Amino acid sequence: MKQKEADEAEAKRLVEEEKKREEMARLSAEKEEKERQEKLTKMAQDQEEIQTAERELAARKEALRAARKAADVVIIDDEDDEDDEDEDDDDDDEQDSESAAEEPQVRIFQFFSFCSII
Repeated sequence: MKQKEADEAEAKRLVEEEKKREEMARLSAEKEEKERQEKLTKMAQDQEEIQTAERELAARKEALRAARKAADVVIIDDEDDEDDEDEDDDDDDEQDSESAAEEPQVRIFQFFSFCSII
């Protein structure tokens, strides 16, 4: 009789151990699935952030191209205007050449100031 009770107790203990192992395996699988889902979500967020940054960069590049184009147009227009004025005054040639040498630096500063606003 004692042997039968001991066998039943052993069988019950083995069943309980098996249940614990199954529960641990289930929890481990759930944890791994959760971690996998979190990684996928993080990758999707990273991809979205990269695409947003690429769009912002493309917009900034386009603004820079437009600013450069506008700066080139302004310099060409200014040079044409100065040439028209210089034809009448031959005495001011030295001053005009000095101010013309300084003018592109001012334009570049204005250009970079404009770009920093963007």
